[in-house]
Amino acid sequence: MSTEQEGMELSTFEPGGRAGKWVDTSVDITDHQRLEDELRASEERFRLTFEQAAVGIAHVGIDGRWLLVNPRLCDIVGYTQEELLAQTLHGVMLPEDLSLAFSDAQRLITGEQQTYAKELRFRRKDGSPVWVNLSVTLVRNQEGWPLYFLAFTEDITARRQAELQRQFNQLKDQFILHMNHELRTPLTSLLGYLELMRVQQGRLDAAAQARFLNTAIRSGEELLQLVNSVLDGLTITEQMPPPQRGEIAVAFLVRDVVAYLDPGEGQADRLHIDIPDGLTVWANGQLMRQVLGNLLSNAFKYCPKPAPVVVSAALFDRDERDVPPSVCISVQDAGPGIPPEELPLLFQQFTRLKRDLSSHVGGSGLGLYISKRFVETMGGRIWVESSGINGQGSRFCVLLPGGPHAPETTGA
Repeated sequence: MSTEQEGMELSTFEPGGRAGKWVDTSVDITDHQRLEDELRASEERFRLTFEQAAVGIAHVGIDGRWLLVNPRLCDIVGYTQEELLAQTLHGVMLPEDLSLAFSDAQRLITGEQQTYAKELRFRRKDGSPVWVNLSVTLVRNQEGWPLYFLAFTEDITARRQAELQRQFNQLKDQFILHMNHELRTPLTSLLGYLELMRVQQGRLDAAAQARFLNTAIRSGEELLQLVNSVLDGLTITEQMPPPQRGEIAVAFLVRDVVAYLDPGEGQADRLHIDIPDGLTVWANGQLMRQVLGNLLSNAFKYCPKPAPVVVSAALFDRDERDVPPSVCISVQDAGPGIPPEELPLLFQQFTRLKRDLSSHVGGSGLGLYISKRFVETMGGRIWVESSGINGQGSRFCVLLPGGPHAPETTGA
């Protein structure tokens, strides 16, 4: 076994300053050299792992700043290393994910959890979203003080797109099967009553003829509504141009929609409207009629008579000068409600509740999807609140910018 030594010679001096004997000393540095070599090899392995990893790896400061980023992370978000190091982790996150990210980071710092993993979207340099699986843990020093976050980022966009495509195909297949029945039912009724009138021509009294005609007309209107829903759902795009908007009186609009939906059906008798006469929204009248029509039609369908349906509206003051407050319009029914596990699916295309697929209640599965897209193009937001308990029903809410002449009151 070879060893390495580090030597040093020292001389001694006798009285009078004459040189005496020489003393030779040496130290075995084999172990020290081996430790240095192992450290360099370990650092090289880390550097290669960090730079060549198939996932994004980063050190993130407690304040969210990027401290160290690898090439794969730069590829995922589309920034150079220099550009990324000048930003923060929160700068590439979408706004709706920030509050959850702050909460998770706080739990790591307090020690409530050791690590967390989330599927969320980052925003690339070009503005496009990218789905990632973000795993984060906290690195501490020997005394337990937080040093930095260690973050691993995996691009899962392809997998998410494949899952969404699979779900879309399933929904589309269900929609085709469902619409096969939904379109045939009113069409069969329409043709059936018209055929009865043709066969019984001259033998029907005026009352019977009127009854047959009214039934045929209602079937035709139902068929037209289904066709229109399908066409609207197919023509809606992700980037819809903003519609023309104006000031609309909410109470008048609601009464107008009810009058159109309820020609002699008796639904208006159980409708309660709680809307100030002067309350207005800044919206598109045609789109708002369709949105309210969808919400009221659903409430009437799923809420059995004589249970009430309540339409209310109130202001939400944002405490900003020269900015009109928002207006929240809600439709509350006392029907069976919506199961909590199905709430996230409610505003997707071709979606109907499981219980409705085998019920007599018809529908295209597109009404709420269309309503959501219309509300968003008008700068608003739509959501639903429901406990899923029968009799407590559901509350659909539409939040829109208030009209410039909205009354000076505040709602909740």
